[in-house]
Amino acid sequence: MLLGSPTVTREAAVWRRRLGGNPFTVAPYALSCRAAFRAHRGSFDARWRRLQQLAPLLSSTAAEEGGSLRFVPEAPTCCQAHVYLRGDAAALDAARDAVLRERGVRVYSRLRGAAVGPEADECYFELTLGPRHLEVADAVYVGAWRAFFAALAGPQPGGRKGVGDAEPQS
Repeated sequence: MLLGSPTVTREAAVWRRRLGGNPFTVAPYALSCRAAFRAHRGSFDARWRRLQQLAPLLSSTAAEEGGSLRFVPEAPTCCQAHVYLRGDAAALDAARDAVLRERGVRVYSRLRGAAVGPEADECYFELTLGPRHLEVADAVYVGAWRAFFAALAGPQPGGRKGVGDAEPQS
């Protein structure tokens, strides 16, 4: 839904048409959005409150592990926030993939941008809590992010593996 002055909505309509949008092409998306909204509207408040609980928990977990994870906004205002990580995008993705292999948990889907935060070495992803995320225990989130930062840090004393550590050859 586009809200604004008549001038803004008039100009947006022109661009929507130039880009191929009209009621016939956008109708399936509009209907899908309406159906999803109706199905999930009762869970928005609970998902927002859950993300408000998770944001400081995950940020402190990152700090304990020597990593950097910050939410924008710091106190989420809905069930979606941007999460910034420090590091090279390829290394971050490799750590994410290691956690997925080892724990079956994907800490994020994909990085949306690199070098876009106030720090040149930050990347971000969008975190949106869906209805099923309400069922996930804090320990699962914390354990997955601890494993992520351990993988990102590399080999650790005590035999923990980091990103790029090869399995022993037999």
